[in-house]
Formats: sequence, C-alpha cells, structure tokens
Amino acid sequence: MPIFNPLSDPSSLQTVRVLGSLLLVGFGGIVVAERGRLTRIPHSVLFQRWRTWMVIAPIFALAVLAGPATTAALVAVVAVVGLLEYAAVAKVTGWPRQAMFASGAVVLGVALAAPEHLLSVLVLSLLALAVASFAKGDGDEFRAMALAFLGVAYIPLLLAHAVLLTSRVEGGGGLLLTLGLAVAMSDVAAFACGKLFGRRRLAPRLSPNKTWAGACGNVIGAYAAFAIRRFALPDMAVWALLLLPALVALADIAGDLFESRIKRSFGVKDAAGWLPGFGGLLDRIDSLLFVLPVAYYFMLVAR
Repeated sequence: MPIFNPLSDPSSLQTVRVLGSLLLVGFGGIVVAERGRLTRIPHSVLFQRWRTWMVIAPIFALAVLAGPATTAALVAVVAVVGLLEYAAVAKVTGWPRQAMFASGAVVLGVALAAPEHLLSVLVLSLLALAVASFAKGDGDEFRAMALAFLGVAYIPLLLAHAVLLTSRVEGGGGLLLTLGLAVAMSDVAAFACGKLFGRRRLAPRLSPNKTWAGACGNVIGAYAAFAIRRFALPDMAVWALLLLPALVALADIAGDLFESRIKRSFGVKDAAGWLPGFGGLLDRIDSLLFVLPVAYYFMLVAR
C-alpha cells in the first residue's frame, strides 16, 4: 500500500482548519470555565485533556490522510500499547500474554492482507489458546487464556476495522477522521450536559458519573461532528447520514461502559497514567473501539 502526501488529499486543508478551529474553541472554553482562576488553568484536568488532544489529534489526522499504510502502522502501535495496558489491568502474564500479542499481530496482518478471513483467524486463535490451556491443566491458566482471548477480540480485532475502513470503503479515510472527531465531541458534549443537567444516573454500578443527560450529550456531539465534517464524508443516502451518528453515539457509550466494567472487575481506576487528563491510551480509545466496527458494517449495508 502506497504512502501519500497528507496535503494531497482534497479535504486536507479544510481538515486542518476544522481541527485548528476546534482546538482554539476548546481552549477558549477552558478559559471561560476557569474565569477568575487563570493561574489554575495549567493544573486543570480540562487543560490536560486539551493538551493531550493537541498532540494526538494531528498525529491521527496525518496518519489517516497519508493513506491505508500509515493508518495500519498507527493502528499497530495503538494495538501494542492497548494490549500492554490491558495485560497490566487484567494481570495477563506468562504464556497467555505472549499468545495474546502473537494472536493480535496475526489479526492485524490478516486485516491488511486477507480481511475476508478475519473471523476465521479469531476462531483459530480461540482454539489454539484453549488447547494450550487444557494441556497446562490448571484453572488459573484457563482463566488467563480466557482473558487473553478477550484482549485479542477487544483490541486488535476491533482496531482492525480502522484498516478495513480506509482500505475497503470508498471515502473511508474521511469517514474515519469523522468518527475520531465524533468520539471526541461526543465525550465533550456528554461531559458538559452531564455537569449542567445531569441528575439521573445512567449506569451507577459501572460508571457513577454517567447520566442520562450526558448520554443525550453523546448524541448531540456525534451529530455535530458529522455536520462539521460533512465535506469529507463518503456519498451516503439521507437516511444513512441521519442514522449513522446516532449509532456512533450509542457505540461510544457502550465502549466506555465496557471498559469501565473491565476496570471495575480488577479494581483499577485507569488503564495507565501516562496520558495527561485521560489515564492510559485504552481509556482514550475505549469508545472508538466499539464505534469502528459499527461504522464499518453499517457502510457495507448502506452502500
């Protein structure tokens, strides 16, 4: 797969303008939120998140605009970091950890070379891990195998749909960038609506801070992102254009709650602590992991 000049994409300049404008608006929102306490801005969680977005948003945009090859490279890096964080949270060690990384590499390779066999590889990975765990004859080994298989299905397999979007869907690169923006704006709108109007909790046992008002914010943010990025979307029927943002918002919420369930199961607050304002990379991409396959299969049905 060739690597393209990111600026050769017809939508690249408009993408840069949109990204720059949103980051400026975001910083302005932080200043307003911290009015009268400007010296506290560098220490606020909102500023830390904004600073993180200043770094990761351009990297994501450049990788996608440069084509499927750089998108695949970025996905591979994200998958490795995500699996490292997941292994630490779920305490997957020893041979199951090694098998999880090996299976994840195979899944991503198949997504590039022979995506029609992606499900077959996942099934074979499950069988191989099961046989290995039976040979060990240890209940703890079997539990570790199950967690390792979940890691493969949860991170590399779902991330592989970013590669499928850019390589198998016409205009998929523009849609992938829109999905990234939709997840970000969905989270921001959910936070704002939850703070302003949140009363009734959405899932108190999984994520006590999530409210129904915040869920409405998720939907608002997703539709706003699709409206802003309308210039870069693939040709879609009106019904598809109206339905997809709602599905993205629902997948966003589901992905966030799923990761919360994993962390609560192991008594962990964040997947890691190296990403300012968010915790770990897995805490940042949890929603995107669910959004990617939903959008990909929706486009296969809608086109």
